[in-house]
Amino acid sequence: MNALKKIKGIILILIITVAGLEVAAQQNFRYQSVLQKVDSDGFYRISLMPGLVAKGKTDLADLRITDDKNHFIPFMFGNQLVFKDKASFIPFPLLQRSTTADSVTTFIADNRSHLTLNQLYLQLRNTAVQRLVNLSGSDDLEHWYAIKENIALADTDAGFQDKGTYMQVLNFPASTYRYLKIQVFNKNKEPVAILQAGVYQQQLVKPVYLKIAGGTIQQKDSAGVSSILLRLNDYYQINKLQLTIKGQKFYKRNIAIYEIDGKIRNRVSDTVVSSSNAAELYLSAKTDKVLIEITNGDNPPLEVDHIDAYQLDQSVISYLEKGREYHLLLGDPQAVIPDYDLKFFADSVQHQLKKITHTEIGKNALFKIKSRAKLEKRSKWSEWLLGFSVTIAIVLLIALTSRMVREVNKRKEEQNNS
Repeated sequence: MNALKKIKGIILILIITVAGLEVAAQQNFRYQSVLQKVDSDGFYRISLMPGLVAKGKTDLADLRITDDKNHFIPFMFGNQLVFKDKASFIPFPLLQRSTTADSVTTFIADNRSHLTLNQLYLQLRNTAVQRLVNLSGSDDLEHWYAIKENIALADTDAGFQDKGTYMQVLNFPASTYRYLKIQVFNKNKEPVAILQAGVYQQQLVKPVYLKIAGGTIQQKDSAGVSSILLRLNDYYQINKLQLTIKGQKFYKRNIAIYEIDGKIRNRVSDTVVSSSNAAELYLSAKTDKVLIEITNGDNPPLEVDHIDAYQLDQSVISYLEKGREYHLLLGDPQAVIPDYDLKFFADSVQHQLKKITHTEIGKNALFKIKSRAKLEKRSKWSEWLLGFSVTIAIVLLIALTSRMVREVNKRKEEQNNS
């Protein structure tokens, strides 16, 4: 009985140690928000408001969910859900398929309807190799802009397959480019075979945009070009700009869009604004300043009276329990995207999930300011301590269990001899 009590004590100490390390890990996140409580157990889609996304990293690698026991809860991003209804697959027209001398396979698909996409499905012949994929977009087949880089190509077993082919899904920031270029880097080895690229009918649901609050504009007109600077009060994820234009009844002008980072400006999109259509500009940038350059030529300048900025509705999906309290954490610059097993069940989760939201973002009460060196040292110390604690606990459990077995056998022998 004494040995059993010791075993229980060691297990308790191990649980407390692991829980303490989880709490310590949460001290690295600067911001926190409370999730809406759910009325039943199940999977929920958590809509991420612009104010929350603004506080996170560009890829939201620092996003975490915790419960009321300070445990991290697995989740997956909403655009990681996959479709398997083969009858509803819509292939895009193929414009180019080639492999260059340096073994880069290029596949260009035509998004002819300018659909707003954050997923693209590639049909490939079955393969089990390691390759990286770059995805870029263009509206004229001349100027190409990066959408996402270094996407790992999945093995056949990781996708769904049928008669020698399988589907690879590429997840990326929302895009409306007319042309999509997929480049597979073959590392000077034999190329992979991409058969077609496309979307599923279920993806053609009209996207939802969330308005970003605030924003001021400043316009300067000179030498046939109008420059409009939009300033926001935080580093928001911007996916659409809606311009209110005055002064001209008929116009069609070329536009270049830049995100401003200090003194550096990065060109993120080229498009056209016309009086025959709504002045809506689509892009993907995370910034607090956007510069719009309108080429007027010999025409009078367009007067931009107002600009509304929008974020494409982003979400994460997690299994939540009734009555429990959950939090969202953000704001750890050293965080990397967590690797949860839930991603392997993405094709089993229903697409039509009840949507919940969260409170306004605030400060995390557990947050502690530490230097980068201290953060790295703490991280390594936590990993070492956890590994050491688990190892010691296992050794002690084995030793005490063996001792308890010997004592039980000894008592049985004594009873048999008496």
